[in-house]
Amino acid sequence: MVPLQNGVQQYMSPQMGMNMNPQMGMNQQMGMNPQMGMNPQMGMNQQMGMNMNPQMGGVSSYCTNCGQQVAFNAAVCPHCGVAVGTAKNFCINCGAPVTPIQSICVKCGCSLKQKGNNPAINIQDDEKAIKPSGKSASTAMLLTCLITGFGQLYLGQTAKGVLILLSAIIISIILFVLGIGILGFVFTIIMMIDAYKIGKKLEDGHSVGEWEFF
Repeated sequence: MVPLQNGVQQYMSPQMGMNMNPQMGMNQQMGMNPQMGMNPQMGMNQQMGMNMNPQMGGVSSYCTNCGQQVAFNAAVCPHCGVAVGTAKNFCINCGAPVTPIQSICVKCGCSLKQKGNNPAINIQDDEKAIKPSGKSASTAMLLTCLITGFGQLYLGQTAKGVLILLSAIIISIILFVLGIGILGFVFTIIMMIDAYKIGKKLEDGHSVGEWEFF
């Protein structure tokens, strides 16, 4: 009696034009080069060209000035203090050394455009990017508590801060006329939370838009 496996192979070979040889690997049977196959000693991230840094909690990239690994959405390198994407000494994708005249990394094939490689720097074109400047999120929240909108002004969101200040005045007047002026503090509290969260983004090295909230 012919084993079931051999029977299936004998049936499939003439019907489908496939030669199933149990002694051949899948790569050989499908016409694939064994040297280009998946390397079990390499992690999935390396085989797919992704840089995962478990200490940073997600996908990571490299500082283009010093070559150290940084968070993918970091705007400033915590190792050298230079804005990520402004220099051109290392590839932002794999960290390989590059020269200023290179346009493509020869190791990973990534484009070496200065700026625009990092989503933290490449904020929407219609927004003015506000870079980290060492200002405190707690101070911004306290200023907003004292005068609504001053925290945003302190962080550099000038137009947004002025609008919040004018809105707070108008809302306070309307609520005072209605006899429920105490509800104006609700708006102030919301703006305090906004100032603190925007401040934390800047403290963590992220750029923010001039009209960005929370």
